[in-house]
Amino acid sequence: MLKVLCESPSEKALFWAGVRLLQPDTGKEWKQRLGDSATVIPRPRETWLSPLKRRQTFFRLTEEEPRSPGSKWLVPRNVLTSARIAITPEHITGYSILKYEIPNLELSNFVIKTLA
Repeated sequence: MLKVLCESPSEKALFWAGVRLLQPDTGKEWKQRLGDSATVIPRPRETWLSPLKRRQTFFRLTEEEPRSPGSKWLVPRNVLTSARIAITPEHITGYSILKYEIPNLELSNFVIKTLA
């Protein structure tokens, strides 16, 4: 496997950041997210005294070119000789709850009647 590990003083910078493994020669790419391979550890982690936050992901390598559609996440090992890794932070944009009304709307006008 290929392990991608990132460190940051900000937890927000690493939260679900996108990681792409790119093969420039063919334009192929494989996508993961930081933290998608995390294991729950009910004890202090290796970073518990560090001011840096860490997240990681893995790309699964294979010796042969994957042929079945279900194995599109497997990365042929020979890709690594020319591969590039791109990390894109996910910007938290927030959300809001609001109330709104649509006046004079009758839902019965949108009922689809079945043919008998």
